[in-house]
Amino acid sequence: MVTSPLSPRGLFLLCLAAAATTYAAPAPSPDVSVSSSSKSPRTYPIVKKRTPTRTGDDLLSWANNHRSHLQGKYGFETATSSSSKRRDVGVAPLVNYQHDSTWYATFEVGTPAKALNLVLDTGSSDIWVSASNFTPSASSTFSNASSAFSITYGSGAVNGYEARDTFTLAGHTVPGMPFAVATEVSSNLEDDVTSGIAGLGFQALSSANSVPFWQAANESEFSFYLQRSPSTDDVTVSTGGYFTLGGTNTSLYQGDINWSNVISKTYWLITLGGVSVADSSIDIGSTNKAAIDSGTTLIGGPESVIAAMYSKIDGASAIEGADGYYQYPCDSSVNATLTFGNQQYSLGSDQFEVAALDSSGEYCMGAFFSVGSTSASTLQWIVGDAFLSSVYTIMQNGDTARVGFAALADGLNDGGASSTTVARTQPATTSGAAQHKAMAAQLAVMAVLAAVVGQALLC
Repeated sequence: MVTSPLSPRGLFLLCLAAAATTYAAPAPSPDVSVSSSSKSPRTYPIVKKRTPTRTGDDLLSWANNHRSHLQGKYGFETATSSSSKRRDVGVAPLVNYQHDSTWYATFEVGTPAKALNLVLDTGSSDIWVSASNFTPSASSTFSNASSAFSITYGSGAVNGYEARDTFTLAGHTVPGMPFAVATEVSSNLEDDVTSGIAGLGFQALSSANSVPFWQAANESEFSFYLQRSPSTDDVTVSTGGYFTLGGTNTSLYQGDINWSNVISKTYWLITLGGVSVADSSIDIGSTNKAAIDSGTTLIGGPESVIAAMYSKIDGASAIEGADGYYQYPCDSSVNATLTFGNQQYSLGSDQFEVAALDSSGEYCMGAFFSVGSTSASTLQWIVGDAFLSSVYTIMQNGDTARVGFAALADGLNDGGASSTTVARTQPATTSGAAQHKAMAAQLAVMAVLAAVVGQALLC
């Protein structure tokens, strides 16, 4: 059991999942070039909030809340959470909160517009706003849908009612956007900085069968860069990156986009090709479905695989009092990899380490943890910001939806994750000129075949 005070570097992360605290302080938008999937995309700054340091047991408290929240969110069975239907919410423009724990954006809601900080969550599809930060009678465009709203997480619940009002984010305004007014929110799901969550998943995931904001805004693509905290001081808010709705921001990434097809249009669920740690490949078997979740801080996976990962790290062991989490000697330099498509992405020791568990810095918590999933679960992995802050991420809808990762532009997050080309784990997907070239090649082959068949018939 850890009883000593948490190190200054580690403390900020502990309370992160217990609450979604954020404060929007937009930085000037950079001079950038963009690639659009339809209209001209708008890029908005992401701000990052940090919290003061806490005592040692707060890390374990945060870890337990983080895990139970995800178990409720994704429907994994636990001893304490219910099996009620998943209802969740997401957020758009971003701010970095609690030293890389959460990123949020600022929406304008209602008429006259009120600025509300919402956590952007690609792992859910509904929007909920706390009634403590939003007064319906103050908006002339508000309408009550007169339907009850309830979300149950492993670590708490949100209750209220469904409604509609005007929402604006990243230059896109949606009149009559469905959302929920949350009149009851568990204390660990609310704070004085963030006002709720904005889901960026698919409509099939919505508890109210509502289209998500990006789709209601008539867009089929959005992308984001999550800027990491530059230090571990107690500065409240800092620039946290950029969320682009309607395309990509080409100044924030370089090289090709590595695409993976979405398995089903609920979560942004793609195939995980493999994992490794300490230069040892880990057998994941059939546990290869991964939800790309910007509303999650760490990386959750099946217990069997997570245990196998930490067995490769000298001195690692399960943390007493924090089910599913593991510790290892802080003086170890631990690297891990995740493979998507034809790229194996390397996460350095700074990304693998969550925080020191004590002020002496003897043991640290690892970023990979067991979320309680199995091969029989709808999905097995939840890939959060520990990975997503290392790459530029693109979500694209269409006949075939897909998720893309690209290398960060030089100078961003110390270069982000390096990647190595490997054998592709699923059929490759291409776009733009590559698609046209492939189609032209196919047509050329068909023309040759037709000519051969025609010649044969003449003979």
